[in-house]
Amino acid sequence: MKYDFQRLKPLILQIIAGVTFSFGDLVTNSYAASKYGFNLLWTKLLSLLIIIVVLQITAQLGFITGRGFLENIRAKYGLIPSILCSSTIMIVNAATVAAEIAAASMLLEFLTGFSSKFFAPLVALSLCVIAVFSSSEKSRLILSSVSFLIILVVPVAASCNPRVGEFFKGFVTISPHTSKDWIVTVLALIGCVVSGYTVLFEFHEVSEDSGDLTDLTIKYNGFIVGALESFILSVSVMIICATQLYPQGEVVDSIGDIVYTLFPKLGWIGTTLFSFGVLVSFYLSCSVVVISNFMVLEELISDIAEVARIRYAVLSGWKVILASASILLGAFLIVFNVNVIKLSLYASAISTIALPIPLFFIAKLFGDVSLPIKFNHRFLKAVCWLLVVMLSFFSLGGIVLFLI
Repeated sequence: MKYDFQRLKPLILQIIAGVTFSFGDLVTNSYAASKYGFNLLWTKLLSLLIIIVVLQITAQLGFITGRGFLENIRAKYGLIPSILCSSTIMIVNAATVAAEIAAASMLLEFLTGFSSKFFAPLVALSLCVIAVFSSSEKSRLILSSVSFLIILVVPVAASCNPRVGEFFKGFVTISPHTSKDWIVTVLALIGCVVSGYTVLFEFHEVSEDSGDLTDLTIKYNGFIVGALESFILSVSVMIICATQLYPQGEVVDSIGDIVYTLFPKLGWIGTTLFSFGVLVSFYLSCSVVVISNFMVLEELISDIAEVARIRYAVLSGWKVILASASILLGAFLIVFNVNVIKLSLYASAISTIALPIPLFFIAKLFGDVSLPIKFNHRFLKAVCWLLVVMLSFFSLGGIVLFLI
């Protein structure tokens, strides 16, 4: 029995850890539903399918090669592609962390009345501390358990009684707009679900396993459960905002707007508990981004040193400088009264714009590696390249709109 529990332990832990919902998720889904109602629900279904496919491919690649994502790229295609991919992920990570810290500071200002400028450096510092201790399984389990408070939005969404026809139509109907805001929102909805750091982290997690294919299946199933949990939470938030705000033409413009939308349904205590759950979830998910950024910088500095033929020790100091700068950026932006909603949207949109680069290398690696699992190799390979083409189209469209 003890042996069976040990084999199921990764799945159990992933189910608990799966209830994560960062500020980027909360802000992006709230804004999208308040502005466009149920019309963008199809992006949640598309994002879920993308993350399921990407996680299965990265799980197989990491397990079979026994190497991390960037290590595979460097070994297979050389230093320059590795630098390109790591630089892209580092930029996305920096934007994500900045937006998350800014949003956390604004939420604390709303809940306590103290200025976000006071909280911003404290949030950045505490994130660094938690990122160090989150490597402990016990610490992550405690944080994950507290983040379960987020599921309070699910019964609230059920009580909103959305129109069934409009709800299901949102999943299967695409009503494209030509506005810049619509494109940015679509990109943000995809980017807050799947990004380069997600690929990097899961690739690294699986590559360190020394079990058999059964262990891989259990861990992969855990990843999927986590993705489904996030999907349910995202849709629940969209239901609340689409039914409470969209009909009145009220668009989310601040963290306070989101909290006030929940207040009539949850009451002060329920809203405070939910806000606390999101705050804890921010630390849980953002610590992963911080850790992955440190891993990326380690690889990036090493690759640059080798290409430039400079000793690694000469450049190693930049690892600490760049890592610190990426964490302090959010606190710095708060000083200039940045619009947190727009910052979160653009950070998530940048994630989607940059996604084709790591996804291209995943497709290349998956096509080149010899897999012992043959039954779905060709199908997944075709789907992966289809995703590369589709997301490249989204990315190109986003870049063009940013420039005009």
